[in-house]
Amino acid sequence: MISGDLLIELAFERIKEKNMLSPSPVIHIDCKDESKLKQFYEKMGFVYFKKNEDKDLLMYLMPMKKVKDAILQMKDDVLSIIYSFKSRLNRGYP
Repeated sequence: MISGDLLIELAFERIKEKNMLSPSPVIHIDCKDESKLKQFYEKMGFVYFKKNEDKDLLMYLMPMKKVKDAILQMKDDVLSIIYSFKSRLNRGYP
């Protein structure tokens, strides 16, 4: 099973690639009005904008700079985990 965090990381990478071709100052997502979805997107840094009445979905926004910052933070987190693991192996811990 793929976690939501991994999915958002993959989405951010894709957004970054697309933004190079067609720059945008903000990205948006539409989601159902469900508390778990709203909490997840807000945890990721999205901000509620408005209800999309045509689709009966909520619209959340995030400035593109936050996407780039989030990608960098995710990469730093992964590197920290790798270095910690390598350090433990070098000290003889499984």
